[in-house]
Amino acid sequence: MLNDTTGRSERRQHPRAVVGIPVEAVRRELPQHDPQRVVGLHVTDLSRDGAGAIVHRPLPPADRVTLFFPPLGSAQPTDTPGRVVRCEARDDHWAVGILFETPLPEEERISAT
Repeated sequence: MLNDTTGRSERRQHPRAVVGIPVEAVRRELPQHDPQRVVGLHVTDLSRDGAGAIVHRPLPPADRVTLFFPPLGSAQPTDTPGRVVRCEARDDHWAVGILFETPLPEEERISAT
């Protein structure tokens, strides 16, 4: 394991790409009619294993979510299930880490364009 800039152990197995993608996430354990079930995220970094994102309300660690990535280039939209592994308060938002249940396919190149 590598250490990140905060001194925490780095658990990523795949390199991450810095991106800026707005996505919607559905909190799977909340009832469909719950107004907090759908959350807007701004994904800031992405790897095959997970994503880092900014959100305007906290998401509890271990919360199961599905991220709905828009189509990028010629790719199809992607529904990606995962779980929140961290949620840290920042100035006016929270930084969350989401671990995907299944790594993204290697052939799907991660890009912000």
